[in-house]
Amino acid sequence: VVGMTGYDKDPINKNILLDLQFLEGAGIIANDSAKPHHNAPTLIGTPTWTQLANGLNVLDFELGDIDYVKILSADCADLDFTSEDFSIALWINPESLPGNNYLIMRGLWNTHGWATQIIAPTKIRFLTSQGGATQYTSCGTGLITTGNWYFIGITRDRKSVV
Repeated sequence: VVGMTGYDKDPINKNILLDLQFLEGAGIIANDSAKPHHNAPTLIGTPTWTQLANGLNVLDFELGDIDYVKILSADCADLDFTSEDFSIALWINPESLPGNNYLIMRGLWNTHGWATQIIAPTKIRFLTSQGGATQYTSCGTGLITTGNWYFIGITRDRKSVV
């Protein structure tokens, strides 16, 4: 087809390191659409596949269960983000608030890595940990409520996070 470009060739997708679109709709593996193609991101616990009215598949990480998507450390070294600029984006629809609910994270607490979480009282927090020092950036209180879809975006440009 004239004018069509493959995912990896589309300029906007060239620098994406992880893209879990949840197109599978079933099973315990989530395929990575980004060019690095991380090996078998695996669903841990009992998250439920759900299809929205518009046909999109989503994962429902049940309240009270320990559900998450896991990529082995050896397969995600490119997601460390300890010194370079980066952006993270995800859609969420929280079932309960407040809490210390991790949305996406990489690394070890107070050692290295980063995390995005919903914290009490209902705000989004992004944190980075390098060598025992942790830095926090939070959005305003009360912006997140249950039963609504939110697009969360985080960007670090040099040493600032927005």
